[in-house]
Amino acid sequence: MNKATKILSLVMALLMTVLLCACGSKDRDNHDSSTENTEGEKTTLTERQIQILRDNGMPEDYDSLTDLQKSAITAIEKCLTHLEDTYHKEFVYNGYVPAGGVDPEYVTAYAKDDPMGRIVTVYRKYDGNKFIYHDDYLEISSVDAYKAALEEHFSQILPKDNIWFYVTINQITDSDEDILVRAGATTVAFVKDTFESKDEVRKLMEDYGSWMSSLNPQHPTGMILYVQNEQDYAETNQFNYSRMIHGGRHEYHFICSINGSGEVDIS
Repeated sequence: MNKATKILSLVMALLMTVLLCACGSKDRDNHDSSTENTEGEKTTLTERQIQILRDNGMPEDYDSLTDLQKSAITAIEKCLTHLEDTYHKEFVYNGYVPAGGVDPEYVTAYAKDDPMGRIVTVYRKYDGNKFIYHDDYLEISSVDAYKAALEEHFSQILPKDNIWFYVTINQITDSDEDILVRAGATTVAFVKDTFESKDEVRKLMEDYGSWMSSLNPQHPTGMILYVQNEQDYAETNQFNYSRMIHGGRHEYHFICSINGSGEVDIS
């Protein structure tokens, strides 16, 4: 698990401890109309729930928990079950945050088969007489494929070692279409300055915009391209790229936006 994930895991674990002490379908909007408890019926915790309680120093017997603790440990299991039933793989618990104001409660986890341990979020909201679940696993798990498609395209234009991408997928349609068609993403790109002029870089972005628009993406998408000198480029990575941007460690940048109608804007 990377450093950022470890930090998030620690924060989530602390939140879970404070809370406990204080107290389906492919569209990923699953509904659960079952009751959480039946009065007079003994509730049996799963091994996973018991381990989570044990890790947080809490009682391992359901009846020994407070009402808030019961609600939390139930929500955790329901959210993890939602992920596993939807995507048919095992997920590992990372953290829980209770509902607050208009914000629903949510559980964070990561797929056991993901070597990077990327955090997936499951939101759980009570609506009428049922719980509704929504998650971002497709967005998270599709980043590598989206990035690979960009790398393949730009490798025909630039040396592979001269550009790299940080991709965030904002929207995605679950279908068999090409990843660049069904996903709307924000891509932050860094390129080593081997260009003769800014016009050459602008042309690079115009060509990217035309290429993406020709694919008829189903969601708005775009790229911010930062041009860096050789030293800054060599020192930039996925962990410090934001600091490099805000610290002015680039020479200039261009932004290319493609809206849902395929219109391209370069600035």
